[in-house]
Amino acid sequence: MKIFDHYAQYYDLLYSVKNYEAEADYVCSLIEKFGRGARSMLDIGCGTGSHGFHFAQRDYDVTGVDLSPKMISLANQKKAQKGIENISFEQGDILSLRLHREFDVVVSLFHVMNYLTKTSDMAAGFANAVNYVRPGGLFIFDSWYGPAVLSDLPKVGVRRFENDRIKVTRLAEPTLHPNRNVVDVKYEIIVQRKGSADVAFIKETHAVRYFFETEIEELLEGLGVEILAAEEWLTGKTPGLDTFGVCFVGRKR
Repeated sequence: MKIFDHYAQYYDLLYSVKNYEAEADYVCSLIEKFGRGARSMLDIGCGTGSHGFHFAQRDYDVTGVDLSPKMISLANQKKAQKGIENISFEQGDILSLRLHREFDVVVSLFHVMNYLTKTSDMAAGFANAVNYVRPGGLFIFDSWYGPAVLSDLPKVGVRRFENDRIKVTRLAEPTLHPNRNVVDVKYEIIVQRKGSADVAFIKETHAVRYFFETEIEELLEGLGVEILAAEEWLTGKTPGLDTFGVCFVGRKR
């Protein structure tokens, strides 16, 4: 997953249109509904901390972990700039993470769990995430939803962004592997420095697994987690063939 070290250079720019505040509000509403009184939170796959800072501003004590050291470095820079104390960051792999503590809530957002494409990694990653949920605590994550992926196939897309320093163009070409429940998304990224002839060309492939509700229920049941909700991300609607993103909420027994 070294690809995310490249992404750290322009990650916040690419997702500057993403409404992290609204997403944090949505997750907090789920916590209030199903886990009132929760205070400590583990954010797995925290990236540069964009969700985590919103949670910290809502008085959660947040620990963010990410596989990419460069993402963590940027998150710590943002922490220093913002002056927020009730959040910390550390580098870690969900498959081998060792924190030696439990949390009221474990979240994993922006389809992080979908990067566990191998069945063995999926089992190990979910088990490790649940390991950090205290008994009675919540595990909340969002996912690509299998029925929608198969009925409305991922399409080629182009995104363009810029700030005062760089312009970024990203082409995404998905390839579906239905027998493995995986989509390979090939990215071609052009990064141009403004006022300069400097141009960088980057090619990456992200393998993403889409999940089905029944397999998640079976997997989490085996880990002692009861599914409390499986709903469309942000809207709370019942998932259907046009629901590309689904949020799962589980409570550890």
